[in-house]
Amino acid sequence: MKTTLELPAHLLREAQDMAARSGQPLGVFVADAIQAKLGSSAGRSIKPWAKHFGSLRHLHEESARIDQLVAQEFRTVEPGSCP
Repeated sequence: MKTTLELPAHLLREAQDMAARSGQPLGVFVADAIQAKLGSSAGRSIKPWAKHFGSLRHLHEESARIDQLVAQEFRTVEPGSCP
């Protein structure tokens, strides 16, 4: 498929130079660059921290046990600690 792109002159020259140095036609070089950009931005659409959600799922029972211990401890009032 053929298409026309408008690029700044300096960017076109740089792309032509890099394509020539790598021994590729400009069209192949540009197609590879677009593919690389599309691949890298697909992973970025998900927030970086979101990939970790659920990774500690196996510790659910332990977390519940710790939460219960903390709740019990904070329910207990030591004598003389309240005015």
